[in-house]
Amino acid sequence: MAYFKTFKAADLSAGKMTRIEINKREILIAGIGGQFYATDDRCGHMNGSLSMGRLEGKVVECPLHRARYDITSGKCVQLPQMGNLENMFIAASGKTRMVAAIDTLDLRTYRTRVEDGFVMVEIPDCDG
Repeated sequence: MAYFKTFKAADLSAGKMTRIEINKREILIAGIGGQFYATDDRCGHMNGSLSMGRLEGKVVECPLHRARYDITSGKCVQLPQMGNLENMFIAASGKTRMVAAIDTLDLRTYRTRVEDGFVMVEIPDCDG
């Protein structure tokens, strides 16, 4: 495991988030209450970019189907809001079940620290 230098801590104000890429991993970093939190940037439902979504407190909302995740733990705190979409597909097909349910997975989280004014992110299984 290695820590990777990302950006100056002063460049990300509280309540904001940004997307970075480290070794082909898309990572979301958010500044919350003087701390930095890092998770996968891709939603655990249908792979939407969470950094394009909305951050409210410590919860980020996916812009695609409004799945919500606690960025401090990576846990899904609200399942996607698909509305009546699945029922419309079933009715249109005339079949009992045409669409399979899509799982919503929790996000992977990464340790962070500030070193020499820079946000550092720990990436498992990578050499710095």
